[in-house]
Amino acid sequence: MKVREENEERFRDLYDRYYRSVVSFLIRHGMARDEARDLAQDVFVRVYEHMDAYRGESEWKFLEVTARRLALNHFRARQTQKRGGVEVPLDAIPEARTAIPSAELGLAEREERDVRRKRLHAAISELPASEQKCLLLWLRESTYSEIQRILGISMDAVKSRLHDARKRLRERLAAEPVGVRWPDEHDEEK
Repeated sequence: MKVREENEERFRDLYDRYYRSVVSFLIRHGMARDEARDLAQDVFVRVYEHMDAYRGESEWKFLEVTARRLALNHFRARQTQKRGGVEVPLDAIPEARTAIPSAELGLAEREERDVRRKRLHAAISELPASEQKCLLLWLRESTYSEIQRILGISMDAVKSRLHDARKRLRERLAAEPVGVRWPDEHDEEK
Protein backbone atom coordinates (compact mmCIF):
# COMPACT_ATOMS: atom_id res chain seq x y z
CA MET A 1 0.00 0.00 0.00
CA LYS A 2 2.85 2.36 0.80
CA VAL A 3 4.45 1.88 -2.66
CA ARG A 4 1.18 2.82 -4.36
CA GLU A 5 0.86 5.98 -2.29
CA GLU A 6 4.47 6.92 -3.10
CA ASN A 7 3.85 6.35 -6.82
CA GLU A 8 0.75 8.53 -6.73
CA GLU A 9 2.64 11.26 -4.90
CA ARG A 10 5.48 11.12 -7.45
CA PHE A 11 2.96 11.18 -10.28
CA ARG A 12 1.17 14.26 -8.93
CA ASP A 13 4.52 15.98 -8.56
CA LEU A 14 5.47 15.12 -12.18
CA TYR A 15 2.09 16.26 -13.46
CA ASP A 16 2.15 19.56 -11.57
CA ARG A 17 5.70 20.39 -12.64
CA TYR A 18 5.71 19.19 -16.24
CA TYR A 19 2.19 19.28 -17.72
CA ARG A 20 2.68 22.71 -19.31
CA SER A 21 6.13 21.72 -20.58
CA VAL A 22 4.71 18.62 -22.26
CA VAL A 23 1.94 20.68 -23.90
CA SER A 24 4.54 23.23 -25.12
CA PHE A 25 6.76 20.41 -26.40
CA LEU A 26 3.86 18.98 -28.43
CA ILE A 27 2.89 22.40 -29.81
CA ARG A 28 6.49 22.99 -30.93
CA HIS A 29 6.29 19.70 -32.78
CA GLY A 30 3.31 20.76 -34.89
CA MET A 31 0.19 20.12 -32.88
CA ALA A 32 -2.68 22.50 -32.34
CA ARG A 33 -3.11 23.65 -28.73
CA ASP A 34 -6.25 21.57 -28.02
CA GLU A 35 -4.73 18.53 -29.67
CA ALA A 36 -1.54 19.00 -27.64
CA ARG A 37 -3.53 19.23 -24.40
CA ASP A 38 -5.40 16.02 -25.21
CA LEU A 39 -2.22 14.19 -26.08
CA ALA A 40 -0.48 15.54 -22.96
CA GLN A 41 -3.25 13.88 -20.95
CA ASP A 42 -2.51 10.63 -22.79
CA VAL A 43 1.19 11.05 -21.98
CA PHE A 44 0.45 11.35 -18.29
CA VAL A 45 -1.97 8.41 -18.39
CA ARG A 46 0.83 6.35 -19.90
CA VAL A 47 3.27 7.60 -17.26
CA TYR A 48 0.80 6.79 -14.48
CA GLU A 49 0.28 3.27 -15.84
CA HIS A 50 4.04 2.68 -15.74
CA MET A 51 4.94 4.49 -12.52
CA ASP A 52 6.11 1.24 -10.93
CA ALA A 53 8.80 0.97 -13.66
CA TYR A 54 9.87 4.61 -13.33
CA ARG A 55 13.01 4.90 -11.20
CA GLY A 56 12.77 8.63 -10.61
CA GLU A 57 15.74 9.57 -12.78
CA SER A 58 15.73 12.11 -15.60
CA GLU A 59 12.15 13.20 -15.15
CA TRP A 60 11.97 15.43 -18.22
CA LYS A 61 13.72 12.90 -20.45
CA PHE A 62 11.23 10.22 -19.36
CA LEU A 63 8.28 12.50 -20.18
CA GLU A 64 9.85 13.74 -23.41
CA VAL A 65 10.43 10.22 -24.74
CA THR A 66 6.87 9.22 -23.83
CA ALA A 67 5.44 12.38 -25.44
CA ARG A 68 7.53 11.92 -28.59
CA ARG A 69 6.41 8.31 -29.04
CA LEU A 70 2.74 9.11 -28.52
CA ALA A 71 3.00 12.12 -30.84
CA LEU A 72 4.57 9.99 -33.58
CA ASN A 73 1.83 7.40 -33.20
CA HIS A 74 -0.76 10.18 -33.33
CA PHE A 75 0.72 11.69 -36.50
CA ARG A 76 0.92 8.28 -38.18
CA ALA A 77 -2.68 7.50 -37.32
CA ARG A 78 -3.85 10.90 -38.52
CA GLN A 79 -1.89 10.58 -41.76
CA THR A 80 -3.23 7.17 -42.71
CA GLN A 81 -6.72 7.59 -41.27
CA LYS A 82 -7.64 4.09 -42.26
CA ARG A 83 -9.60 3.69 -39.08
CA GLY A 84 -12.15 6.24 -40.20
CA GLY A 85 -13.14 4.49 -43.41
CA VAL A 86 -16.69 4.49 -44.69
CA GLU A 87 -18.70 1.40 -45.52
CA VAL A 88 -20.54 1.75 -48.82
CA PRO A 89 -23.07 -0.98 -49.64
CA LEU A 90 -23.06 -2.57 -53.09
CA ASP A 91 -26.71 -1.77 -53.62
CA ALA A 92 -25.77 1.92 -53.49
CA ILE A 93 -24.92 2.00 -57.21
CA PRO A 94 -27.34 4.56 -58.62
CA GLU A 95 -29.00 4.83 -61.97
CA ALA A 96 -27.55 8.31 -62.47
CA ARG A 97 -24.45 7.04 -64.32
CA THR A 98 -26.40 5.26 -67.03
CA ALA A 99 -26.17 6.72 -70.51
CA ILE A 100 -29.69 5.70 -71.62
CA PRO A 101 -32.72 6.19 -69.35
CA SER A 102 -34.52 2.91 -68.55
CA ALA A 103 -37.84 4.31 -69.78
CA GLU A 104 -36.44 4.55 -73.33
CA LEU A 105 -35.42 0.87 -73.44
CA GLY A 106 -37.54 -2.03 -74.58
CA LEU A 107 -38.24 -5.08 -72.39
CA ALA A 108 -35.38 -7.16 -73.86
CA GLU A 109 -32.93 -4.29 -73.52
CA ARG A 110 -33.97 -3.71 -69.88
CA GLU A 111 -33.53 -7.41 -69.11
CA GLU A 112 -30.09 -7.38 -70.74
CA ARG A 113 -29.17 -4.30 -68.74
CA ASP A 114 -30.34 -6.01 -65.53
CA VAL A 115 -28.18 -9.05 -66.29
CA ARG A 116 -25.17 -6.81 -66.94
CA ARG A 117 -25.85 -4.84 -63.77
CA LYS A 118 -25.94 -8.07 -61.74
CA ARG A 119 -22.63 -9.13 -63.30
CA LEU A 120 -21.24 -5.72 -62.47
CA HIS A 121 -22.41 -5.97 -58.84
CA ALA A 122 -20.83 -9.41 -58.56
CA ALA A 123 -17.56 -8.17 -60.06
CA ILE A 124 -17.50 -5.12 -57.76
CA SER A 125 -18.05 -7.36 -54.73
CA GLU A 126 -14.84 -9.23 -55.68
CA LEU A 127 -12.70 -6.07 -55.71
CA PRO A 128 -10.35 -5.35 -52.81
CA ALA A 129 -12.20 -3.35 -50.14
CA SER A 130 -10.18 -0.16 -50.71
CA GLU A 131 -10.92 -0.11 -54.46
CA GLN A 132 -14.54 -1.09 -53.85
CA LYS A 133 -15.12 1.83 -51.47
CA CYS A 134 -13.63 4.35 -53.92
CA LEU A 135 -15.58 2.99 -56.86
CA LEU A 136 -18.89 2.87 -54.99
CA LEU A 137 -18.47 6.43 -53.79
CA TRP A 138 -17.63 7.50 -57.34
CA LEU A 139 -20.70 5.66 -58.63
CA ARG A 140 -22.75 7.58 -56.07
CA GLU A 141 -21.51 10.67 -57.91
CA SER A 142 -18.98 11.78 -55.31
CA THR A 143 -16.18 13.92 -56.71
CA TYR A 144 -12.55 12.85 -56.36
CA SER A 145 -12.14 15.49 -53.63
CA GLU A 146 -15.17 14.16 -51.75
CA ILE A 147 -13.86 10.60 -51.98
CA GLN A 148 -10.49 11.81 -50.70
CA ARG A 149 -12.12 13.55 -47.74
CA ILE A 150 -14.56 10.72 -46.90
CA LEU A 151 -11.96 7.97 -46.99
CA GLY A 152 -9.15 10.10 -45.58
CA ILE A 153 -6.71 9.20 -48.36
CA SER A 154 -4.60 11.20 -50.79
CA MET A 155 -5.80 12.34 -54.21
CA ASP A 156 -3.21 10.04 -55.79
CA ALA A 157 -4.65 7.11 -53.84
CA VAL A 158 -8.17 7.96 -55.09
CA LYS A 159 -6.98 8.06 -58.70
CA SER A 160 -4.92 4.90 -58.32
CA ARG A 161 -7.72 2.93 -56.69
CA LEU A 162 -10.25 3.98 -59.32
CA HIS A 163 -7.80 3.13 -62.09
CA ASP A 164 -7.09 -0.29 -60.58
CA ALA A 165 -10.78 -0.97 -59.98
CA ARG A 166 -11.65 -0.08 -63.57
CA LYS A 167 -8.87 -2.31 -64.88
CA ARG A 168 -9.91 -5.28 -62.72
CA LEU A 169 -13.56 -4.90 -63.68
CA ARG A 170 -12.78 -4.73 -67.38
CA GLU A 171 -10.68 -7.88 -67.07
CA ARG A 172 -13.39 -9.61 -65.06
CA LEU A 173 -16.24 -8.57 -67.32
CA ALA A 174 -14.17 -8.83 -70.54
CA ALA A 175 -15.82 -5.64 -71.80
CA GLU A 176 -17.14 -2.40 -70.46
CA PRO A 177 -20.78 -2.81 -69.35
CA VAL A 178 -23.26 -0.98 -71.54
CA GLY A 179 -24.51 2.28 -70.12
CA VAL A 180 -21.85 2.68 -67.42
CA ARG A 181 -19.35 5.53 -67.68
CA TRP A 182 -16.07 4.65 -65.92
CA PRO A 183 -13.79 7.26 -64.38
CA ASP A 184 -11.20 8.29 -66.93
CA GLU A 185 -7.54 8.16 -65.89
CA HIS A 186 -7.30 11.90 -66.48
CA ASP A 187 -10.70 12.67 -65.01
CA GLU A 188 -9.70 14.87 -62.05
CA GLU A 189 -13.22 15.93 -61.19
CA LYS A 190 -16.45 14.94 -62.83
